[in-house]
Amino acid sequence: TAEALPPDPRMRPAALRAIMLDPFLADAHSAMGSLYARDHDWPHAYASFTKAIELEPTLTTAHTDFVLMMLLPLAQTQDALRVLDDALQADPLSLDVRRVTALVQIDAEQYDAAIANARWVLQRDPEFPFATLSLARALVLSGRMPESAPLLEKARWSYRAYLYAVTGRRDEAEALIAANQQDPAGQMLAFGGLKDANRAFAALERAVPLHWWRAATWMNRPEVAILRGDPRLPALKKRMGLLER
Repeated sequence: TAEALPPDPRMRPAALRAIMLDPFLADAHSAMGSLYARDHDWPHAYASFTKAIELEPTLTTAHTDFVLMMLLPLAQTQDALRVLDDALQADPLSLDVRRVTALVQIDAEQYDAAIANARWVLQRDPEFPFATLSLARALVLSGRMPESAPLLEKARWSYRAYLYAVTGRRDEAEALIAANQQDPAGQMLAFGGLKDANRAFAALERAVPLHWWRAATWMNRPEVAILRGDPRLPALKKRMGLLER
């Protein structure tokens, strides 16, 4: 994801040189898309990703990077689903495309579809990264607490706190929040479960300088639906460079 370690400083000149030598090299255009997205240069990121996909429609990493690096931070969920549908048509057996699709379907509140995709991945690779978490999130968000609880109990603290919050275990949720001051993005999710918009927004503001990508994408998650329509969000998004292309 975009909150991984900063890219190797040699990546940009290498990608630019590759494009200069071969303008039809899809991988290089996709790499430039990721670099532009890191700089929040959305018009150039969009142009680079779409060029990569146009040149090589079966390069599904270009589709998933386009979604993760640009479309999710900009909350363009329906565009993201269309890009991923194209990727699935190009490679129906890709575990990663299915995994990212489940992630976006959760944002779109298409929980049954997300559950189906996450389970499809887990049937083929029970250890595939983030697939179990997507399954657990879709289950709890669709109200299927008995199925989700055993999975979320093994997840990172913020998802456990969210589970406790929405199942009436407020004191346990608050205790986890208090013990994880270093993780404001996680606190935001937990405050969302507690329906506490003011503390959720304050946690979001603290998360921005620490985990920009996480703040940009998690603020749109169903777990923090309490923030939807919050009048403070537009100004924050402007400061973060989250502008429509």
